[in-house]
Amino acid sequence: MYRGVSGADLLIRLGKAGGLGFFGTGGLPLADVEDGLRTVIAALGDDAPFGANLLHQHADPEREAALVDLYLRLGVRTVEASGFLQITPALVKYRFKGGRVLAKASRADTARAFLSPPPRAVVDRLLERREITEAEIARYGDLPVADDLCVEADGWHQATGDLTTLLPTVLRLRDELATAGPRVHVGAAGGIGTPEAAASAFLLGAEFLLTGSVNQCTVQAATSEAVKQMLQDAEVHDVDAAPWGEEFELGGRVRTLKRGVFQPARAAKLHELWRRHAAFEEVDAATRDQVEHKYLRRPFAEVWAELAADHGATAAPVQHTGKQRMARVFRWYLDRCLDFAAQGDPDRRVDYAVYCGPALGAFNAWVRGTDLEDWRGRHVDVVADRLMTSAAQLLRDRFATLVGQGD
Repeated sequence: MYRGVSGADLLIRLGKAGGLGFFGTGGLPLADVEDGLRTVIAALGDDAPFGANLLHQHADPEREAALVDLYLRLGVRTVEASGFLQITPALVKYRFKGGRVLAKASRADTARAFLSPPPRAVVDRLLERREITEAEIARYGDLPVADDLCVEADGWHQATGDLTTLLPTVLRLRDELATAGPRVHVGAAGGIGTPEAAASAFLLGAEFLLTGSVNQCTVQAATSEAVKQMLQDAEVHDVDAAPWGEEFELGGRVRTLKRGVFQPARAAKLHELWRRHAAFEEVDAATRDQVEHKYLRRPFAEVWAELAADHGATAAPVQHTGKQRMARVFRWYLDRCLDFAAQGDPDRRVDYAVYCGPALGAFNAWVRGTDLEDWRGRHVDVVADRLMTSAAQLLRDRFATLVGQGD
């Protein structure tokens, strides 16, 4: 989960129970990622099941490459590759160094890319840079990029896939592209919050499940108690799509908790202002005043000056357009909203950005009246076990009913 919500505590608890969790590296400084992973390794050892997220950075390939180098240096054996629309050099390098790739895909063409060997042009480029060897090419060059593939639909990161149509398509694609090498396992993610959802995914052919939103409301999730209480009270309809800071200029959106907060509406308004105006100064005075006093709580020019000074300390001076300045300041606000939520800042409660999908609301309805109703009783391994055992019981009951009707 983004910004380290799936952090060290969650991975350690899950790993000790035999589950596989992924450290949420998106939006975290590299130093924080390294500290968190070292904590996990120290607690679980080298052979325990854990991995780290590798979020595709379309505008910052250096960040992606730096994460891969960090994973290789620390001995992280598995990555969860998410947000990829194409196969990148950093991902291929990790694969050729012996790393295991669990890829998430919400489109059939993306799934095909992961089920195929890496593009030769990418391999040749890495070889030319001496980042991989001829021996590694001979070993991995003809194998699929992914060891495991997770079909993603209806999660917090607004995927466009529909599990009932996409999962069977990808399973057939996997079989069509199968080589003599190891079989690529195909699983499902997104919308898995009840035994019925889990059972449906298995009936569609999923070989494993990956959950997200339900884990954010557990004891081990690295977020504030205030957020966990809000998530515990959420219903299926209490999420909305809002602009995402990582892909602000591209129009990227994420599902965000809307109950009790203004953040989704404010994020949408900021994106609309950016889309319609070439500079913040072109916005009407009343709206500028609202943004500065209620959203930023600081003058726009002051925020920009601070951001420009921070950038200038690490890079050569760059002339920014008014639209670029607006995007950068608005992204700063969206990033701060994540901080407000993680810290449980009571003064900025309406600005909390809490990424989650409707699966959490469905989970809350399912566990109402049980020992898992209160988030303080929700431990990540217990939640996983309850979902799986309940799904298994549901399948047994439904099959028994069907067989009985057949008689």
